Amino acid sequence: VVWSRTGPDPTPDSAVDVKPLALIAALASGVSSSAERHSIFTEDYGHSLGGPLSSVSTLVDKVSRLATGSDLDGLNEWLPLLRREKDRLLRFADQARIYSRLIGRPSYRKLFSLKELLQSRLKIWQSGADEKRVNLRAQLVGGPSIVLGNEDDLGEALANIFHNAVKFSRPGQTISVCLSKCPEGAKVTVEDEGPGVAPENAEAIWKPFTSMPVGDVPKGAGLGLTIAREIVAQHGGTLVYNTGRENKGSCFCMTLPLFPAPGST
Repeated sequence: VVWSRTGPDPTPDSAVDVKPLALIAALASGVSSSAERHSIFTEDYGHSLGGPLSSVSTLVDKVSRLATGSDLDGLNEWLPLLRREKDRLLRFADQARIYSRLIGRPSYRKLFSLKELLQSRLKIWQSGADEKRVNLRAQLVGGPSIVLGNEDDLGEALANIFHNAVKFSRPGQTISVCLSKCPEGAKVTVEDEGPGVAPENAEAIWKPFTSMPVGDVPKGAGLGLTIAREIVAQHGGTLVYNTGRENKGSCFCMTLPLFPAPGST
């Protein structure tokens, strides 16, 4: 509550008198912020979607010509590229849908075990690691690590971090997923042996639609880490990037507050 220097002194009832104006100001600020974020998202989304759509269009034309000419060898060469671009486009659309929902409204929350969530996701991630011929090592210590939040959202945040680790890992390298206790609550780290993030890009990786090209790895939608950090922040936690082992590779560290197990006092 802001008072005029030249006006009368506030009374015990002054806060009550000004409360309707404060509520209007808060509502106006929230609507303005939401509209601004949605406008930025819509503009960047349309711009970023052009890349993968153009690639798919070019590959479809190429495959169509080969199919018309009955060039089966050429088809076998180009179809895997078309499939890869198709998967990239679908992932882009899925991440855009999730990001749009996150900046619009909160999701349903409940108490659940972070350890059990990781155990179930690791079974899914193992197939992706095997396909890339990357080693997956997990170390989940401590109790169930009860958190309050949306299980699907946190699963998406963890999946985005792990997807990046697989994406930038080479065959034979190792990805480590660890769960442990820390002063803030629970700590989850995902560490790889890939090229890591250049120091000058350490902050840019969190911006929406920002994808850093590394070698021959195709650029992504640039939403995965943005979504992950937004989800973790909505759960009262933090997500930071640290340099990996011996300054080689990446290490993403997520911390979340813990809650008593359901049924306890």
